[in-house]
Amino acid sequence: MSRLLGLDIGGTSSRARVCVDGEVVAEAEASSASLTAAGADGAAAALADLLAQLPIDPEHPFDAACAGSAGSNVPGAREFLADRLTPLTRSGIVVIVNDAMLVLPAAGLDAGVGVICGTGSIAVGTWAGREARAGGFGYLLGDEGSGYWIARAALRALLDRRDREV
Repeated sequence: MSRLLGLDIGGTSSRARVCVDGEVVAEAEASSASLTAAGADGAAAALADLLAQLPIDPEHPFDAACAGSAGSNVPGAREFLADRLTPLTRSGIVVIVNDAMLVLPAAGLDAGVGVICGTGSIAVGTWAGREARAGGFGYLLGDEGSGYWIARAALRALLDRRDREV
């Protein structure tokens, strides 16, 4: 019997699934457990909340865990997740990737382009063993097309319109 834990940690919310022999047996949702989005205390609390909703049994640890996390490239983010997920596995196998890297496999694709336009925005692509990405650097540096960017652009337009009224 195989037991796998999968997490999708975005900038706003987090989701998790437990699969046993390829079948989803449990799902959970919590606020963002992204270290960069929620800070250390907020991410730790959200991850604890998320995991508490799942059937985690120390007598039957997971074979492996995979977490796709927004901000996983920030120093300390991967270690933060690995420190909390590794003890839940019997093998110590924990794979941590950028949350955008989950898009293509979730669609059953080995190659293509995936785009996320949520709290932040990022595009990733894979083809012939190569990977590429654009964006995903946070609202301060861009994330064009994200919810934050759209709201900021709308507010700028409204303020500009107000300033032009005489």
